[in-house]
Amino acid sequence: MTGTLWYIRAYLWFVLLSPALLWAWRRAPLPLLGGFLALAAISQYELWDLPVLIGSALTDFGVFGACWLLGFAHQDGSLDALRARSVGAASALLLAAGGWFTFTHPTDEGYDLGSIPLGQALWSLGFVLLLTRFRPRSLPRWPWLDGLVRLFNARAVTIYLWHEVALILAVALTDRMWQVPFLEQYLPTGSDWFLFLLVWPLIAAAILTVGWTEDLASRKRPHPWPAKPPKKAPIAAPVRSSAGAEEAARTPARKVADCMHDDSQEPARRP
Repeated sequence: MTGTLWYIRAYLWFVLLSPALLWAWRRAPLPLLGGFLALAAISQYELWDLPVLIGSALTDFGVFGACWLLGFAHQDGSLDALRARSVGAASALLLAAGGWFTFTHPTDEGYDLGSIPLGQALWSLGFVLLLTRFRPRSLPRWPWLDGLVRLFNARAVTIYLWHEVALILAVALTDRMWQVPFLEQYLPTGSDWFLFLLVWPLIAAAILTVGWTEDLASRKRPHPWPAKPPKKAPIAAPVRSSAGAEEAARTPARKVADCMHDDSQEPARRP
């Protein structure tokens, strides 16, 4: 189970080490970014002789460490300060490098990105860089897609933590379906696409069951399915002070009095 839920272990390590990583990021961002990619390269060519548990943890740290640093760049605004063309070019270069390395270093099981640390590190960094810089916030022209984006943004941690559990449960469910002749005959239980579609209702169940804890962590009102945009508070009209209101009420009367002022009552001017 520890090997299956490796991403939870990696996530906890990143959370625990974030203060130290943030301190280093503010002082030497590019060397730190390159250090994680170098760690992924060491894992790729197995340049260390470590126990499996420690080696796999360091591999995950090297593969996804650079992506974690992009979160710092997003939070401090340094990523948004970069030109869009520069970010797009860097992302395309990283994706091309990761794809090239993956296709030139196949494993015994084929092109398994999870078994090619350096290829996965480059590809993941390029994809996360593109998504973090040009992140979708709202899509008002497509309400259904806008709701989906809002839901994913509000429940990102829940989806991350529970997607692998949902996949394990989906495999168990398909194994049960094989034992039912009707389901075995009419459902594509052996298809990966069927397994992929079965995962999403399970993820939705996790969102409804435990996703509200993300709202509590961010000190928001818990919502079971945050797909709708938050309601905007009505803008109250400016309230004048009592003295200002009285002055405004007197102004029209003064204007009328000035217009009706009789010049004949003034003393005659000397020629």
